[in-house]
Amino acid sequence: MSSEHAEAFMLASDAVYDECQAGIATLDKIIVSCSSLYTNQARNALVPALYAYWERFFRVIFAEFLHCASVGSRPLHELNHNLGRLRLRRELETRAHTRDDLLRGLQTISGAQPPPLAEARKLLASARDTLHEIEQLCDAPLSFVDPETWIVTESNVRFEVIERNCKRLGLDVRRLKSLLEESQIFLHPSLKDLVDTRNGIAHGDSITPLQPERWEALRSFTLSLMNATQLFLLEAISDDGYLLAS
Repeated sequence: MSSEHAEAFMLASDAVYDECQAGIATLDKIIVSCSSLYTNQARNALVPALYAYWERFFRVIFAEFLHCASVGSRPLHELNHNLGRLRLRRELETRAHTRDDLLRGLQTISGAQPPPLAEARKLLASARDTLHEIEQLCDAPLSFVDPETWIVTESNVRFEVIERNCKRLGLDVRRLKSLLEESQIFLHPSLKDLVDTRNGIAHGDSITPLQPERWEALRSFTLSLMNATQLFLLEAISDDGYLLAS
């Protein structure tokens, strides 16, 4: 089972990695093409674009992870419980208006002036049918329609955002941290630096020209983070111990 998911994920994640890597390489070409008088200003102006490639990579690769996790025909209840809960939670959110109507109906039935029996029975039947439809999802194949909408970026993909998304999917973010630490890269402070630098420039808090070594540090970290994130998710989706319910 895991090999099927891993192969699909590798193909999809390689495509988005190549796209973002090529985009970052283009940023370098833009800097080189500038007059030496303006290269530092160009680096500063391009930091938000560098961050944008990271956010796009994060959103798309996690979405591809969800999509590939649902490849196959295994029912939801046989798969990772975190993925199952995520799917059921979305279904409940989608049916929020129905849920609220049902709750009001049930409160009416148990109230001081309950409705006639026929009306009460109709309300109960509606509640039963809705709950049965949701219950049936447990026996249906896992499916994430438009998976990018399931990934939360908060427009600032800091460590805390990665951590929250990993928690929702039942992934251990410590593994991602350890992959980076093998190269002496520390996820939390390095990512905070990238996001804060981007925000400072984008919001007009900092217009200081960016020196070559500073740009190189941000660029190198972004590529390393993309690489580690791909490997982190590939390890998870290759592991039946993760994909299958324990």
